[in-house]
Amino acid sequence: MSDEKNETAVSWHVGDPSALGLISYGIALALISMMVSGMMGKPSFLIMSIVFIGAFGIGIAGVLDFFRGQTFGGVAFLGWGIFFGAFAQLNMGPVYKTAMFHAGPALAFLGWYFIFWAVFGLLTFLGSIVAKKWILLQLALGLTTLMLIIVAIAHWAGVSGPNPALMMIAGIVGLAAAACAGYTAFAALLNEIAGKTVIPA
Repeated sequence: MSDEKNETAVSWHVGDPSALGLISYGIALALISMMVSGMMGKPSFLIMSIVFIGAFGIGIAGVLDFFRGQTFGGVAFLGWGIFFGAFAQLNMGPVYKTAMFHAGPALAFLGWYFIFWAVFGLLTFLGSIVAKKWILLQLALGLTTLMLIIVAIAHWAGVSGPNPALMMIAGIVGLAAAACAGYTAFAALLNEIAGKTVIPA
């Protein structure tokens, strides 16, 4: 009786997760922008939506990009997924009254928090230019970086809370970034399906 084993090599092709990552990014950013601008409060369902859409949706796209050997996509998607998850956790204190930020973190701390993420935003923005990614993706990342800088300044300029006028401006900038990301997601998906440029991005 032969001891030889028949081994079957299994190979699988990982599709482009850009559309999934970008639409998740756009939706999560739009939700955060509406919270930042004061268009809506901080209901628990909205914060949990940011966790699932932002952290998981973008995170999955990042992992798949790493499997495809796409370092920029992997770093950008996973990094922004961490940002959205951390942002949601930061806002769970006032909602659930149980998180470590129960009384709300100091405004100065939050200012630096958003500035540090703005540095990451600048990294992904410059990376998208070097990688020659879609123009509207570059614009989305650039606007997101600008939004985070404005939010940081709003926290530093605030007294009992972030400056509402600057937060409104940041929210509008964020919504513009979300729209650019959403458009790019549609372009990436439709162009991938068609095998040619159907929607320029």
